[in-house]
Amino acid sequence: MQLARRRLPYRTSYSFPLMNARLLFLTGLLGASLPAAHAQQVNTAKLDSLLTSLATTNKLMGSLAVSRAGQVVYSRAFGYAQLNPRIPATPATRYRVGSISKMFTAVM
Repeated sequence: MQLARRRLPYRTSYSFPLMNARLLFLTGLLGASLPAAHAQQVNTAKLDSLLTSLATTNKLMGSLAVSRAGQVVYSRAFGYAQLNPRIPATPATRYRVGSISKMFTAVM
């Protein structure tokens, strides 16, 4: 009971109304920047270059699709769908995700 009455050993320099105002301001900035980000085009050459360099060093295997407004604007596969025998991956390759699907579900 005695411990519950003690004050924290430090003081904060921010008040809650000020923190709420800052959070609201940052949220507004983020919302204002979304239309500009949405208007950007997919730089497929740069994306191909980056993903190919990762695939050649065995840091990437899989398929990637980028869609905008329900339309696929970029689709490519890297690596192998099966290692033995070596069957290259395609954008239509289905993968067994296993336990890692929990992370995808958490992100979505």
